[in-house]
Amino acid sequence: MLRSSLARLTPREAEVLSMHYVDGKPLREVGATLRIPHPGAHRLHDRAIVRLGKLVRAAGLSEPPPREDEL
Repeated sequence: MLRSSLARLTPREAEVLSMHYVDGKPLREVGATLRIPHPGAHRLHDRAIVRLGKLVRAAGLSEPPPREDEL
């Protein structure tokens, strides 16, 4: 479900999320890599997170998965 939702983001939104969450880069570095100002990287990240949340909820997920320390 998450992969299919991620695939529905724009390539730029997916890239920002991947660089930040998978590669562990701070948004300042993500912005520099993408040649956009730091505030622009934050806006793109925030927009991508909101869109991803809507897509995941529309796919039927209503609660977040348990955190690792809750398992």
